[in-house]
Amino acid sequence: MLKTYIGAALIAVAGIMFWVLVVPSYNYVAALGAALEERENILDDRSQTIANISTLTQGYAQRASDLERFSNIVPARKNSPEIVSTLQALATQNGLLLNSMALGSSDNKEKSAHDILPIDIGLSGSYPAFRSFLANLEQNIRVVDVVSIDASRPGEEPTVGFRLKANAYYLKDDTK
Repeated sequence: MLKTYIGAALIAVAGIMFWVLVVPSYNYVAALGAALEERENILDDRSQTIANISTLTQGYAQRASDLERFSNIVPARKNSPEIVSTLQALATQNGLLLNSMALGSSDNKEKSAHDILPIDIGLSGSYPAFRSFLANLEQNIRVVDVVSIDASRPGEEPTVGFRLKANAYYLKDDTK
């Protein structure tokens, strides 16, 4: 009978030791496995994000020339000196005299991605030179829409006076 009690006591001690030593270790190893799986998922997500960023960077590098051309067509900000020098060069190139130029300010409240820069230009010269000026203005990389053209012949002079009203565009500044 003593052997039975000793056997039962040893089995009880073994059970207690199992619950005290082995079960917590098993739970700890199971928790570590779940944490490892979660970390592997995070690593996979980050690796995928890095691969996407790399793909986007390559796409941006391939389209950099297109983006530069677009920024020349519709610049990011109002660049009055560039417009003035371009129009002066076009007038001189086509044999016209630039008499006056006024750049207005835009009160464009429309919900569009661009603002308008009104331009009022006074030119004098021959009609064929003015037509050539308009053709070159149309071919210019910067988008300029002609709104109105007025022509007058002052007195007996062989030249014609032209008044051209146009709009140039630039991207809106959303920080206002």
